[in-house]
Formats: sequence, C-alpha cells, structure tokens
Amino acid sequence: QAGGSRHPGAASSQEGPSPGPVRVEERSELRLAVADHQGSYMDIGWAFARVVDRMGAPGSKVAIYDDDPDAVPEAALRSTAGVVVDPEAEVPEDLGSRVVPAGRYAVMRYTGPYSAMHAAYLWLYGQWLPASGQEPRNHPVVEEYLTDPATTPPTRAVTDILLPLR
Repeated sequence: QAGGSRHPGAASSQEGPSPGPVRVEERSELRLAVADHQGSYMDIGWAFARVVDRMGAPGSKVAIYDDDPDAVPEAALRSTAGVVVDPEAEVPEDLGSRVVPAGRYAVMRYTGPYSAMHAAYLWLYGQWLPASGQEPRNHPVVEEYLTDPATTPPTRAVTDILLPLR
C-alpha cells in the first residue's frame, strides 16, 4: 500500500482527493525492469529515477508495495519501482526483473497527490473489499502511474491502484 498520511481519518474528513469507482478485471502479465527501494514509500522516486536512467521509459511506470505502512516501521518498508518492458527485453545487470502476474484485479482509479493516497487504500481495503465479496490474492498491491509526476501537478496525478484478487 502506498504511503501517505499517518492519520487515517484526516483525509476522509476534508474535501479533496477521493477514490474512484472500483472495477474488477482480468489483466495480462507485466514484465518489469526494476529497482528495489526500502524506506518511506514517498521516497520511491529515487528508485524510479534509477530505472528510467538505465532503461529510458519504454512503457508504463509501475510500483509494487510489499508491506502495509500501518503494520511495518517506515524504515523497513519494501517496494519496487519499475517500467513495463517487453518479455524479451534485456535488463541491465544493475537492475532487476519482476513480474506482475496475470489474473483478476480490483482496479481503483485515484486522482490526487500521492501524499494523500493512503486514505484511498483505507477505503479500498476497509470498505470496498469487505462489501464486495471478493478475496485478495497473496500478492502485493500494485500501482500503475497514468500521468508523469514531472509534468503533472500533484492534484491532477492519476494512478490505478491494483488489488490482486483470487
């Protein structure tokens, strides 16, 4: 889950970014060229810069968030920044390769600053998931960035949050 507010109720009590509707869809496997990151999820930009520096930007930017920021100390949070590459693409030795598996995902489009995204996760996991009758798959959540933070104001950033489902 992406980082953000450490005060879950704060973002929900004020106007501003809000989660969009959730759709359930089948998604194809994605192969990523990646750089690992440990620490605050808000600092993953350094890992993205490393990947883009080595690979260019061949495809979508994707992040995998391995830990729950409400359960793991910030300094120990693990995540991976990546760009989508062709299955046969060569990945430099100083980067890794990781696959986002094919399957069913709950996809929630979020518009707004990354720093306020935590409230969207709280809603997705705390309200939508229990009411949906769906069960999460044993795979970390994935974010696909549909806008470039270098050229998009934070309030207009668009991200698809992908919750893997059984």
